Amino acid sequence: MSKSKTDLFLRALESYITQLVDTMNKQLIETLWELNNLDPKLMPKLVAGDVAPHDLKELGSYLRNLNGADISLADQHDIVDALLHNAELPKLDRTQYEESRGEVKEAAKPAVAPEPRGPTAQEEVELELSKAALEVLKNETS
Repeated sequence: MSKSKTDLFLRALESYITQLVDTMNKQLIETLWELNNLDPKLMPKLVAGDVAPHDLKELGSYLRNLNGADISLADQHDIVDALLHNAELPKLDRTQYEESRGEVKEAAKPAVAPEPRGPTAQEEVELELSKAALEVLKNETS
């Protein structure tokens, strides 16, 4: 209960801060920029930071579920950078990351493709028994 109340308070606080930042961008920065006849393309913009810490357990669980659904975000560099930022970790060294990803992919590849094989003798016997059992069941229900 306390976690949900804390989350609600922090979300409300973030909303209030966002309103302040939007107002300052519109009424302060734009006005100063226009008064000084500066190029609007070069106008800075205030951005609110995060108030609430990110719940890394929930984020990890979500990423694990995505991975279980065979959705990999490892090749999405922007998403990886955002995840590292949320965890307050340093930025990714892209060259080292790509090299390690290549090594993992190479290790995951099978050395030789398996040759197609037919059913073993035991599998053939089990198949024949299954067919015979189906025939018996068909005859009993007719």
